[in-house]
Amino acid sequence: TGSLNFGAGFSSVDSLIGFVELTQSNFDITNWPRFTGGGQRFRARVQYGTERKDFVVSLTEPYFLDYRLAVGGELFYHDANFLSTVYSQRNYGLSLFTRKGINQFLSWRLDYRVENINIYDLASDVSQEIEDEAGAKWKSQIGPTLVYDSRDSVFLTRRGSRVELASYIAGGPLGGDVQIYGLDLEATKYFLLPWDTILTLNG
Repeated sequence: TGSLNFGAGFSSVDSLIGFVELTQSNFDITNWPRFTGGGQRFRARVQYGTERKDFVVSLTEPYFLDYRLAVGGELFYHDANFLSTVYSQRNYGLSLFTRKGINQFLSWRLDYRVENINIYDLASDVSQEIEDEAGAKWKSQIGPTLVYDSRDSVFLTRRGSRVELASYIAGGPLGGDVQIYGLDLEATKYFLLPWDTILTLNG
């Protein structure tokens, strides 16, 4: 039920990068020191390179209080200087979620995320707009999501579709320095063609 993955690579965006990831799909946070047997999902990932640094730890309880209600959280730290040639950006914080199935294909999810966003290491010739955004700001955001998923497989989908309607709002009564709201709609359709070829349309 557990796995350890690691690797290294090179890309034009990340330059040199390496990672190590530990996952356990039968985790039990209360079963010290073995931490297994509870059916929880645990993930820890460290990704380190010349252009980015990422640290993520997450835990999901798929049957909260013995109900078909998933509850989870994630601690994260991201530091990247490939986003722009004139500044670097550091994000760290916490996200919490709850998810429940409505029927075979439909589910809803509620997310809350609080993070610190820091724009730093500015070049001397940056625009005034970027200079105004420099420094650290707190963002407090909540968002409900509705998902329709009829895919035949999560790992190698050959047929079906997935539609996600997500809304979010940050600031206001939630606090923080960032005031923003929005609505996202994404849909993906899969078609199985001859010779096990899969056509994917995404919008």
